[in-house]
Amino acid sequence: MQPALTLYGLRHTPAVVLRKIGYDERATSDALGQRTIEMARHDTKGADLAPKLRALLATLDAEFARRSESQRHTDAGKVSIREVGHPTDANGNKELDGSAGGI
Repeated sequence: MQPALTLYGLRHTPAVVLRKIGYDERATSDALGQRTIEMARHDTKGADLAPKLRALLATLDAEFARRSESQRHTDAGKVSIREVGHPTDANGNKELDGSAGGI
């Protein structure tokens, strides 16, 4: 072993690489033969997860947009209570027919 190379470095480097490419702490822990997820969590502290999280958020945004579009299509065929409920005047105010107990 070279002087600068440590057992920690041998464990830390693959752990960080595994986290950066998307493996979770359980998979990283299993791959490195660690007994607990906490050990993998400690070894992967230096992993830059920003690119992975950006991809995750982009996927989440796309799913929300898809669901929103799907909901708009579903809502387009529905009739609102305003359309079938109480008659309204041109300003959207309920028209009183005398049965509402007004003055």
